[in-house]
Amino acid sequence: MSRIKTTMFACAAAAAVYFSACSQLNLGSKPPTAALQASPKVPAAEGTVSVQDGDNGNYKVALNVKHMAPPEKVATGASSYVVWLRPLATDNKSQAAQNMGALTVNKDLEGNLTTVTPYRQFDLFVTAEPVPNSTAPTGEQLLTTTVRK
Repeated sequence: MSRIKTTMFACAAAAAVYFSACSQLNLGSKPPTAALQASPKVPAAEGTVSVQDGDNGNYKVALNVKHMAPPEKVATGASSYVVWLRPLATDNKSQAAQNMGALTVNKDLEGNLTTVTPYRQFDLFVTAEPVPNSTAPTGEQLLTTTVRK
C-alpha cells in the first residue's frame, strides 16, 4: 500500500511541475495580432498579422486574410496579390518596400502567408500586381498596417 501512495505522490508532483512550467512558458498561447485596414477597393476584406520571435534574431510574420476578391476583379491587369514590407526608417532616409511573397487567395476568398524579417518595426501592405515577383509596388495599397515590436 505504501508503494502505491509513493507512486501516486510522485505522479502528482510531476504533474504539478509540468503544469507550472507550461504556465510560465505560455505554451499554447497565440502571438498578439494586429488588424489590417482595408481600402475602399476591397471593403469586405479583413486581415490580421502576427509577429513573433523567430530563429537567428529574425521575426516570424504571419498574415491571414479573408473576404478578398480575386485580384483581377480589384485592379485592371492584376493577376496576384503581393505582400510588401517597408522597414520604418530609423533616420531620415526612406526605405524601399520589399516583396515578401505572393498572397494566394483560395475559392473561399481566404489566404495566408508566413515569412521572416530582421526588422522589428515596419509597414506591411498588400497590393494587386500584374506579376507576383514585382520588384516595386505599382498597385494601390489594399490592406495596410504598421508593426512595432
